[in-house]
Amino acid sequence: NEAKLKGVKANLMSVEESKIVQTTETSDDGEYAFRNVSKGNYIITFEYDTNIYEPTVYRKNGVAEDINSDVTLGNNTNLAVTDQITVNGDVTHIDIGLISSSIFDLKINKYISHATVTVKDKVKEYDFDNKEIAKVEIRANELKHAKVDLEYTIVVENVGNIEGYVERLVDYLGSDLTFNEEENSIWYLGNDGNLYTKNLDNTSLKPGERREIKLVLSKQMTEENTGFVSNKVEIVSSYSNTNLNENADNNVSIQNTSISVATGRAIGIISTITIIAVCAGMGYFIYIGKLKIPKISRKKIYK
Repeated sequence: NEAKLKGVKANLMSVEESKIVQTTETSDDGEYAFRNVSKGNYIITFEYDTNIYEPTVYRKNGVAEDINSDVTLGNNTNLAVTDQITVNGDVTHIDIGLISSSIFDLKINKYISHATVTVKDKVKEYDFDNKEIAKVEIRANELKHAKVDLEYTIVVENVGNIEGYVERLVDYLGSDLTFNEEENSIWYLGNDGNLYTKNLDNTSLKPGERREIKLVLSKQMTEENTGFVSNKVEIVSSYSNTNLNENADNNVSIQNTSISVATGRAIGIISTITIIAVCAGMGYFIYIGKLKIPKISRKKIYK
């Protein structure tokens, strides 16, 4: 299942003459051939982009001969070189194995950093310090008047070893959240109903570099729409100065926030009932106790 590499230059060098006698390049299926080769001793050198590739292990144990790599790095690091090959007839399976030495990998994470619950003239703030999962609580009798503003922090980081560019980043708004452009000057609403940022388009990220951007979304509460609010962001396209494809395994991030009914009032009612019950019980036992107190007779004693 290995990819075949086109355009690798192969040189056939005569050991006796110390010169290149034939040159070719690998085809679309990664194959090459030297034809009409005279008997003698030769080596083959391969030229490839050393900024992108490096040779695999030389003749690795347990690998079939027809796919094992037969080259090592020469003194000139732009070349991979075979051992000496003696030609008395056809020689096959002189292979070169290359792996990517460059890793193009951008990673995205979405966190919630702050939430604000507004109920008429009352405001409650939550500081979450960039959490992937968070919880907001609202009293049941305040739900239909409540508005929740969620401030997200989106972090894009280059975790590879070559420079890369974010070409387009999208936030999937969804139906339960609303977007206010006045609060989000670096974002705009696309015709498809999704959000796009103006701040990361074609932004260069060197290895180890990261960029953070903010996004504020809102939810108008009712008595029926509590539960999890999920919001997804994705790097939909990126590029580098090489022909490498970017590792897309970590190009999506989802943040979940639970908006639920506060339970503090219910606990207070239970506590009150418990105290009343206990007090009532104490009164009951005290009353019974009084019935059991023996009466002292006040008889006079005469000598």
